[in-house]
Amino acid sequence: MICPIFVALSPARLEIFRALRLWVGIVRFMRLARVGLIAQSLFYIGGGVNHFVHGEFYRHIMPDHYAHPGEWVDLTGVAEIAGGVGLLVPATRRSAAVGIAAMLVVFLDVHQYMLRHPERFPEIPKWTLWARIPVQFALIAWALHYARQRETDETSPTDEPNVPAIW
Repeated sequence: MICPIFVALSPARLEIFRALRLWVGIVRFMRLARVGLIAQSLFYIGGGVNHFVHGEFYRHIMPDHYAHPGEWVDLTGVAEIAGGVGLLVPATRRSAAVGIAAMLVVFLDVHQYMLRHPERFPEIPKWTLWARIPVQFALIAWALHYARQRETDETSPTDEPNVPAIW
């Protein structure tokens, strides 16, 4: 018995079917670790840029025990951008991932400060303040995932020796 889907495939539909199969092959090639690496990198680069675009918000959430909150906001913005770019370069990936994880541990101080003083942040729902804590631990684990990988792992986009792998 002939499968009805193959009978119904005209040459145009057959080309679409082949294109879909090619697309599925490409998706398989783009392993989850690689996609996650790029997503994490863009997340930190975007977050770092956001420190400069919305610096007033970040200065507002800085705990009182930090002197010069503006400088801390700028420094953490630069650190996030550097960490995100560092994740893309195989030679700096491990140190960038460790640096990001350490930075996220320090950020826990800001999160717990906001939880202890929610009256200072009426624009942020209390559930969001609580949700940030487990999200922070998940982000730390995600960063450390790349700290454990070697430079030769499958997270570089190409295995060809003549093509430089920057991500």
